[in-house]
Amino acid sequence: MFWKVEISSRQVEVAFPDRIADNQPFWAYINGRGHRVRWHRKTLFLMSEDGIEVPLRVRHHQLDADTGATIVQAEFVEGVRVRCMGARVTPNVPGEEHRPKGSSERAKILRSSIPGKVLKVFVNCNDRVVAGDLLLIVEAMKMENKIHASASGNITFMGVKEGDSVAAGAELIRIGE
Repeated sequence: MFWKVEISSRQVEVAFPDRIADNQPFWAYINGRGHRVRWHRKTLFLMSEDGIEVPLRVRHHQLDADTGATIVQAEFVEGVRVRCMGARVTPNVPGEEHRPKGSSERAKILRSSIPGKVLKVFVNCNDRVVAGDLLLIVEAMKMENKIHASASGNITFMGVKEGDSVAAGAELIRIGE
């Protein structure tokens, strides 16, 4: 597994084995340099050359809805002080930065999956939305289908209003940066 870890605007590449057994030492490569590491529960132990283990405890993590990165808060002991640090962790896929971003752009255009009638619209153009927000309700065959934001951003285009009939595949809303 290859990961990109960003700490204080500095990026490092980290490589772990695909399978990690709890409490068993393994080699991790940080920017190409090998380190002996051991994972136990929520703590990653880095082993120094003289055999001393430095614990790096994961306190909590959350997912950044905009980028898909995992935001990790961790603590470690430095001397006698416990320090806290934050990092953004994303999978490192070689060549990813050169690939077109088409799939993320498509996720920001919301289309009707079925023909129906727009019952209720909860947003207007230029409104700020967060991924998961309820945007509108489309009725089809006496059933209400709720359309939620697939990404965070501003509403840049409204293709429908309450009472409109829509065809399957019709563009309903566009979410921009």
